[in-house]
Amino acid sequence: MYFIINSEYFAQGKGNKITFCVDAVNYSDAETFASQKMKEIGDTFLIKSIRKANFTNVLNRDGDKYFIVVTKTIIKADSGKDKKISTTELFQASSSEEAIKYAIEMNEQGMSDYEIFSIKETKIMDVYCNEEQTV
Repeated sequence: MYFIINSEYFAQGKGNKITFCVDAVNYSDAETFASQKMKEIGDTFLIKSIRKANFTNVLNRDGDKYFIVVTKTIIKADSGKDKKISTTELFQASSSEEAIKYAIEMNEQGMSDYEIFSIKETKIMDVYCNEEQTV
């Protein structure tokens, strides 16, 4: 389960906002991990919010930005009508075009038709997945 952490650390009398994503079991683990990460930056920090992310998968690649891509997979229902199933994923990329390229690569591996419904750049600066955590 992924959580989005909005935090702020203070240096030289100025607040600096940081948003990052954590793969954690629950809110408590996400908060513990966020506190550890923020202590690495500085002693004075504030965790402003923790919320469950609405994406199901994270693809870390080269790039300095993160994009949320919503894809609709088209499947044939038993009734014969097309049914669209939405999937929301987070892609690391340098641009929205590159994120779309990654989404296409991922979806081409499947057997179903699909369409990329939306893409949006996020404020997420980094993603910490389970294997990187020390919690």
